[in-house]
Amino acid sequence: TSDGRPIGVSDRPPGILIAPITGLEFADNERVIAWLTAALFAVAWEAPSGRMLTPVTDHIAAIRSLAFANEGKGAFTSGYDARVLRWDLDTGQLGETITLVPARIPGQPLVGPVVVLSADGTRATWPRTPAEIFDVLSSESIYVVPPPSSPPAAVKYLLSPDGMKLITLSRQSAVKRSGSCVIWDLETRQRVAEFEIPPTDTTAAPGAALSEDNSRLVVVTLRRGGLDPMLVLTGFDVKTGKKLGEVETDAGSGTVSVTVAVADENRAVIASTLGRVWWVDYAAGTVGDAFDKVPVRGEPPVQGPVVFSPDGKLFATGVAGEPYTTYGVRVYDWEQKKALHTFIGHAGPITALRFTPDGRYLTSGAQDTSGLVWDLSKIPAAK
Repeated sequence: TSDGRPIGVSDRPPGILIAPITGLEFADNERVIAWLTAALFAVAWEAPSGRMLTPVTDHIAAIRSLAFANEGKGAFTSGYDARVLRWDLDTGQLGETITLVPARIPGQPLVGPVVVLSADGTRATWPRTPAEIFDVLSSESIYVVPPPSSPPAAVKYLLSPDGMKLITLSRQSAVKRSGSCVIWDLETRQRVAEFEIPPTDTTAAPGAALSEDNSRLVVVTLRRGGLDPMLVLTGFDVKTGKKLGEVETDAGSGTVSVTVAVADENRAVIASTLGRVWWVDYAAGTVGDAFDKVPVRGEPPVQGPVVFSPDGKLFATGVAGEPYTTYGVRVYDWEQKKALHTFIGHAGPITALRFTPDGRYLTSGAQDTSGLVWDLSKIPAAK
């Protein structure tokens, strides 16, 4: 205005990633066109009306999680673009966009929740501090889960394979020699268990994983004793709170991250971004042989989550394809300790994996925003 005072504040349309606005242009004396580039897409809108000028897309950033509604009523995807979408499994067509409504103090920025879905698509968890839980059917925020009850320290939130148990972890603080872990049931809103966990020699909170039946917890810490850091996997019985055992295994040198999945009452699978996939017996304290050693070709050859099939016979993780810039999933036989088949079809690294409830298919989501369904019956029979 002529006196220099602002006329008002215009919010961007919902569903746009938080990113710097890269351009502003007056369309006339009453309208401004704004645009930005985030993830894989350019987005433009009009102010002050907030009307979108670019086509509405599906996901515009990597897939965060996958879920399947009960009784075959479609599939869900959540993305790092803060979108939750329901899909028709028969046609692959978008059914609806679900807009989750977070609790918000007046005046706070309109930040969309980036959530992890439960396996059945009924709950969505926004793993920040404190973690916020949504009812997907109503789109409403229903409650929050506090960080572990310990002095201030780095905190991490992780979910069980079914997405209905929330693992909250904190590393040891300056005044405590052990970290803390609390497991919450998202359906009953109750604490399931609480543990003191080993200290870790990193500034980040420890990692953890629950078994498929939620009876075993494995906490992953780092120990720097010699030249190379060592991973320490500590197993706990969730019902009794008893420590089952501990195993130490080589973490690899350089910048490396690992993903852990609990296979059964005593064993866990580890996948490293250096290309190694192996197992350990955390109760007996022994390290097993490698399932796989995928060669490094300029980028991490193994990345993404590690997931088990409902019957526990198979597991899968994300891999980089031999043709550069191709990606997919590799399926392993757990008991035979060998790779069975690799499905390639994505143009970006794998970010989400889930077997269908009947175990017939494997679904994958990737950084390229695509979601694919793989028919496990197409795996060639062993010769």
